[in-house]
Amino acid sequence: MEVLSRWKRTRRERVRSALHVRKCNSRAELRDELTRLLQFNNAIFRAYGPHSATSDDPLTDAAEVWRREAVEKMVPTNRHIVELLELNRDLLTPAEQEVAADYRVHSDAFEARHVFGVLSASAPRFPDAMNHLLEEDA
Repeated sequence: MEVLSRWKRTRRERVRSALHVRKCNSRAELRDELTRLLQFNNAIFRAYGPHSATSDDPLTDAAEVWRREAVEKMVPTNRHIVELLELNRDLLTPAEQEVAADYRVHSDAFEARHVFGVLSASAPRFPDAMNHLLEEDA
């Protein structure tokens, strides 16, 4: 059991290092980093996602671009967000930790769909509460 725990811990540390995830010193610092990452993903979603201005136009390559951007940029950014929130869990309130868990479930389902082709009507959408995480002082 200890070997498995050590392996998991080592793997998580490698992922955090590869993603350049760091420990934040304050809620404000965490919020700034989180906002930057969420804005990046949201910009991609607005530009190429299924509700974008060009998504219904069969003469554009919007669907192809969306799939590529989802896999190449959004999935790694989602992983970064999940690891950032996990590493800085001590800065989150219990309610914010619940939102972070909801985001992780969404992130896993998003990756399953776009990387592995797992389609699920029950996959959770982006939790809107993520946009309000860390807004108040704890």
